[in-house]
Amino acid sequence: HVCCHCYSGVGRCMCLFWFALAHDILGVMVIMVGVFGGLFFHDLFIYVGAIIIFLSLIWWVLWYTGNIDVPPKELEDDVGLMKLKEHRVKQLVRNMSERLSIPVLFTLWIFFHAYLIIYSTDTYNINMPLF
Repeated sequence: HVCCHCYSGVGRCMCLFWFALAHDILGVMVIMVGVFGGLFFHDLFIYVGAIIIFLSLIWWVLWYTGNIDVPPKELEDDVGLMKLKEHRVKQLVRNMSERLSIPVLFTLWIFFHAYLIIYSTDTYNINMPLF
């Protein structure tokens, strides 16, 4: 017996859906101000709008994963069936992942900001490479 719920409209996670849609609309509006606003700092609006749209992907992924239906049989607890050796290997992998994730994210954050600082000083150079 598979439990199948029919949700009308946007699914179970309506708040995430509307939040993601609001970020998309806000990002497009900010980009349009940058493109058609005639401001001398138009590039700021274009970049900020693109970042807002990119960050809205987080809300879209959360909305999508919140609407995935998993049959109850697949949700059964199988902790008691796990072998001790497999448990040790999984615990070792989990510990290594936790130790490496923070330094890797911090390093990526530093490189991203260094990239922004290096290329923000040469914003108006037409021959500037994008990457």
